[in-house]
This record gives sequence, C-alpha cells and structure tokens, in this order.
Amino acid sequence: MVERSDSQGWEDFEGLVQDVIFEPPKDENFQPQWHIFMKPQNRKLKEEGSFMHEWIRIPSTATESSVPRQSVLDRFLEAVEDLVGSKSTVKEVFESMKGKTFLFKKKVLGRAFEGKPAADYFVPVKLL
Repeated sequence: MVERSDSQGWEDFEGLVQDVIFEPPKDENFQPQWHIFMKPQNRKLKEEGSFMHEWIRIPSTATESSVPRQSVLDRFLEAVEDLVGSKSTVKEVFESMKGKTFLFKKKVLGRAFEGKPAADYFVPVKLL
C-alpha cells in the first residue's frame, strides 16, 4: 500500500474575499455549495492573479434562512456572523464577506464519516 502523508500547505493566511458565488449541483450526486474566492494578502501564490478557494456544501435540509445545527454550513456561518454580525439569510451571510479581509485558519468543521477523518476548511477567525 502506498504511504500517505499530510499536506504541507498553509495553516492560515490573511485573505481578501474577492467573490462568493452559489454553485448549483452538477448532477444528482452533488450538493449545491457556496464557493469563496480569497486573495492572499500576506503570502504569495505560485501563479499571479490566482486565488485560494473554499467550498461550503449546503445540506439538503437547509433553507434560505435555516440550516441544520452543527453542520459544516452552520459552523462556518457562525464563524462569519461572529465577525460581521448576524444576517437573516444564508446568502446574506456569504455576501457580507465580499470585499473584506480576514485571517483564515484551517479548522475541522465536520465529523469523521465511514472511517475517514473530518475535513478541514479555511474559516475566518478575525476581521482585519
């Protein structure tokens, strides 16, 4: 069996949120998601003009103004609202990130599933 090691990527970075877009599912095997485009301010990417990306999936039980408690989406929204204030809809929370610079840190938001570890996400932890 091939040995696997952890990624040697960034654990945190300061990033300007350039855009946040809703992406509908590609087909019935995918969930809709929010796609966040972040321009690092304190680190260089290999390609000029490129972005860091994060995708937050939307559970099937979520609505415009309600999300399942303790889901990845719920935990991400909580982190954003702690920094920019409460909003009425999921869309408003994500759109409130645009044009703002945050300190993003890798955090585990979900739970382990079928023997696989929970995924980590770049989560805003401080408004700069």
